[in-house]
Amino acid sequence: MKTDSEVKKEGKASDRHLLQEISTVLNSNWSIPKDQVKATVRNGHVTLTGAVPWLYQKFTAQAFVGYLTGVKDVENNIIVKSELHNTVEQRRIEQALGRNWAIKAKDIIVKVDGTAVMLLGIVASLYQKRQAERIVSRTPGTGSIDNRLIVEPKP
Repeated sequence: MKTDSEVKKEGKASDRHLLQEISTVLNSNWSIPKDQVKATVRNGHVTLTGAVPWLYQKFTAQAFVGYLTGVKDVENNIIVKSELHNTVEQRRIEQALGRNWAIKAKDIIVKVDGTAVMLLGIVASLYQKRQAERIVSRTPGTGSIDNRLIVEPKP
């Protein structure tokens, strides 16, 4: 049987070892609610399940797990279940976008349907597109984001 150090040197990890690492990462990350996200591992393929109150927590869990050695892919089945809101407030999103120095909020149209948010419009950079999505993911009640912002660099 190989030791943990031998497993790490090869760049591969057994499913059991990988599951232990995932559990440690998920439970030690302050932005992911403790014991709310569970993982299963099969041949390096990870499936995340559970419920979190914020969309960014779903993305954070996937990102942290995806960087672990031995993870081949991550299927993110975490659901967003806000304890505070059943719907997202469009005005709150628009105000949050307006407070960000990197984004021209007047160029972004926000549409809300329950907990689903759609972003439409034109931004000058990929950074602005991603920043808008990050802002929306941190808005209470956001369950999903359809980011249809078009990037058109301005001369």
